[in-house]
Amino acid sequence: MKPSKAAASHLILKKSTRYQKWGQADFTIPPELDGHPLRDEYIETVRFLFSTYAESLDPVKNLILGKSPRRDNESDEAYDRRIRSQYVDRCRFILPAAANANVGMTANARVIEMVIRKMLSHPLAEVRQIGEKMKEVAKAETPTLVKYADAVPYVVETIKELNMESGGKPPKSQEQAPVLHGWCDLIDYDKDGEKKSSPRLCTASMKHPLLTRWRI
Repeated sequence: MKPSKAAASHLILKKSTRYQKWGQADFTIPPELDGHPLRDEYIETVRFLFSTYAESLDPVKNLILGKSPRRDNESDEAYDRRIRSQYVDRCRFILPAAANANVGMTANARVIEMVIRKMLSHPLAEVRQIGEKMKEVAKAETPTLVKYADAVPYVVETIKELNMESGGKPPKSQEQAPVLHGWCDLIDYDKDGEKKSSPRLCTASMKHPLLTRWRI
């Protein structure tokens, strides 16, 4: 399957942006933008990022070549692979989350069933579409295990509620969830907790100078 990087981040294994190059049309248009007034602007912006990415590859490659000379007895293939990982790695941060990615996954039927349920419950339409395709393919191999793999209402509603609590809004295609108040209250906390925890995060040794400084 070829989801976007945004969708692939919720999956298992994905195509690395460090070693691969992208073409001008290797991106996904989210289903949420169908009929949306910003759809054309979105496509224009993504294409601009892709063209900037393509135009940056050769200049960055030449810069890397000047700073990374060939090693003794290094083959053309090995040298190209080493240089490629550096200049493509620098340029990949220009790519948007809409850039397509290849995803591979190894799992048994029960894991597939669980993954399908999670994907069908996901707020991102692209992930739900991939879940539907996975279910369709899996039914041909293990029909009894995945035929009842559907969206989990509890997960769907919980995601909506957490999104609303964090100040976000649910997608227009999904039913508006009620805003919950007072569902979580901070009763007490250690005012010196940051001072106590910071030194321990910096070192595993209780004799470190930081610990003495903070008198822990």
